[in-house]
Amino acid sequence: MRKIYLLSLMGAFTFADAQTTKPLHTYMQTLPLQKVQDYTPASPVIATNKKATTTPTNYFGKTTVPPVKVGQTENDRQANSSIYRRIITYPGNKISIAWMTSSDGPTNGYLSRGTGYNSFDGSSWGSVSEARIEQNRAGYPCLDYSSTLNKEIVFSHRIDTNSKSGGLIFSQNLSVGSSSWAGQIVLDTPSVTTHSSILWPRSATSGNYIHVLGNYSVPSASQPDSVIISGVRQPTVYSRYNTATSTWEVKNITLPGYNGTRWYAGQGDGYSIDAVGNTVAILMGSYYNDLTLWKSGDNGHTWTQTIIDSFPFPAYNSTQPFPGTHLNDTITTCDGTINVKLDQSGKAHCFWGRMKIAWNQTGSTPGVGFFLGNNNAIDYWYEGRPTIITGQIGFAPDTAGTPNIQLLGAIDAHSRYGVSGLATMPYASTDTAGNIFLVYSGLAVGDDDGNNAFFRDIFCVYSSNGGVTWSAPLNLTKQFGLNVEQMFASTAQNITNKLHITYMQSNFVGFYGSGSNGNNNKAGPFDIMYWSIPTADIMNGKVGINEVQNELFTLDQNYPNPFNGTTTVPVTLKKTTDVKINVINIVGQTVYSQNFDKAQAGINKFSIDLTHLNSGVYFYTVEAEGYKVTKRMIVE
Repeated sequence: MRKIYLLSLMGAFTFADAQTTKPLHTYMQTLPLQKVQDYTPASPVIATNKKATTTPTNYFGKTTVPPVKVGQTENDRQANSSIYRRIITYPGNKISIAWMTSSDGPTNGYLSRGTGYNSFDGSSWGSVSEARIEQNRAGYPCLDYSSTLNKEIVFSHRIDTNSKSGGLIFSQNLSVGSSSWAGQIVLDTPSVTTHSSILWPRSATSGNYIHVLGNYSVPSASQPDSVIISGVRQPTVYSRYNTATSTWEVKNITLPGYNGTRWYAGQGDGYSIDAVGNTVAILMGSYYNDLTLWKSGDNGHTWTQTIIDSFPFPAYNSTQPFPGTHLNDTITTCDGTINVKLDQSGKAHCFWGRMKIAWNQTGSTPGVGFFLGNNNAIDYWYEGRPTIITGQIGFAPDTAGTPNIQLLGAIDAHSRYGVSGLATMPYASTDTAGNIFLVYSGLAVGDDDGNNAFFRDIFCVYSSNGGVTWSAPLNLTKQFGLNVEQMFASTAQNITNKLHITYMQSNFVGFYGSGSNGNNNKAGPFDIMYWSIPTADIMNGKVGINEVQNELFTLDQNYPNPFNGTTTVPVTLKKTTDVKINVINIVGQTVYSQNFDKAQAGINKFSIDLTHLNSGVYFYTVEAEGYKVTKRMIVE
């Protein structure tokens, strides 16, 4: 029996889907090309707010090339929602990787926070470090490369020890792979100290132009005023830098159609940007806003706006009930994690995590509730397609391979990393043959911490026909063992014959460090990893765990459980075949392995003797003809 779990940012509510849901969405509202004159407002309109690790040692898959640890950090909050560009590849087999680093923890407020950086010169990586490239406390870096400057660039946001934001730090190194960086403060508002500058930068380069997105944060005690531009509170804004003239042509403007008629407020990290040639694409969306694509064919001078998925209530204020709806009415929307990728022809491919929300107005803390469990999919749309593909290109499946997921118990908030989707944080790249590869985060069924909080793995799907159809999901990192979490995957944008991926690895379940989630045992360092995967191996099923329906056998719970000594593992086979059973401890070590040759079709009751094991939680995996199923057992 499948279950639905719901978490709320304003209070936890439990309710089921209505049997019938009102048609709340209107898809694909395309507006004509808008000729918009660039402008730079002298200053925003201000409204005063009176209210105040370890390298993997156990491999279950077929690959023999392990990831490499290239950095570490005491801060595990690599993104608030959408993933940043954190890896670039170059000719000569050169690679550069950035991440948000800190050499101190939450007790000191991550005073040393900034951009971590490492590079591969074609033969070796630099030393693993927690050092930052900036002189000031910074965060949330986006790594890019300017061909006209012939330098790598990083935009990060500055929040000093006084807790006030101070604009973006625009850093440049001497050349690709250089560890010598120089930075300057840009896009700040030095004459105004009562409101924040923009934070959470995204950048993309095209020719002489660097395109930058940022978002004004919500008011704080140190900067109590709201920023309102074009009627939008805390808006996401666009800037453009010309490297040929070393000037900002526009600063912190809102895009056409992004105004108070449909948007109430912006959201940090709820946007993505890409650029190819003269084409720039920007995707924005969140729980309560339209999922909207802006596209420019002239380097950001004019824009076309396409509303891919309209939120049913324009300029919705998330603190108010849905107008005219009932308690159980639900809305399918975006979970706030989005990604846009331009292919070589300039066509935009848009990805986002699916989320279902509903309003509950009962109790002392009414608010919007977020359904989990049945929101386990990455949604997708590309230019030229009239409708959204829903739940067809990515999910973390259960044994039936459906978008729903069978969970052992209540989903701990630690599994969320600030987002509510189970399949979430998509990030796409393309190769020279036109194949599209998408990586994303999903819960690892059968791999929990003993308290029904599931570890996360990195999944991958691909399309070889421009996004028309997609492969079944591959769990890329499940093979690295149980009780190890991989998150925040970013891939090099344009690839040849390898998928280059970087991610954070942790031995803890989810969310952010001990200063945020109440888990005082969750302490760094957390590992920053690099992995090179041949795309042919992905497309031929030679890497990762193929997440398809198991048509060969079913695995039932062992009995007795808990047990001491011997237990029975029931496996029902559809034909005679060889079966292998492994038992793994919570650190990923295999403590028992047994082959059962020519097991008969029908019910098999495999007795395994585990008298040598200490009491604790273990995992048993049954393998047959490439299929694998894992469950948990307890030794008393």
